[in-house]
Amino acid sequence: MLGQYIGFDLDKGMIEAIEHSLRTLNAPEGIVVKQGDILSDPSGESDLLLMFKLYTLLDRQEEASGLKILQEWKYKNAVISFPIKTISGRDVGMEENYTVKFENDLVGSDLRIMQKLKLGNEMYFIVSRL
Repeated sequence: MLGQYIGFDLDKGMIEAIEHSLRTLNAPEGIVVKQGDILSDPSGESDLLLMFKLYTLLDRQEEASGLKILQEWKYKNAVISFPIKTISGRDVGMEENYTVKFENDLVGSDLRIMQKLKLGNEMYFIVSRL
């Protein structure tokens, strides 16, 4: 049985496009896309929280908001990804910079990095609460 999957986006047009694609693909029930700003309401609950290339984007909009979401959302595990190369594929030190920043952000919190892995041009951190 499929669990529930919830996605958020600010753009109503994007939500409509995703919903259309889900209908076209005859996607199973339980997939929901909501219009909303996760910074306005960072709380929620899920078994797995996915934040792919989102953490630093949120921090640019509001300082420490990526960590705020990780602390306020209720989840068993979270997977956070960061780009490690530019769109053109250049290595400009993103892997080291994002790794150091993310690890420093978690100091003093109840969050721990359980695993770190690199796939393609992204670095992934699997995070759990103590």
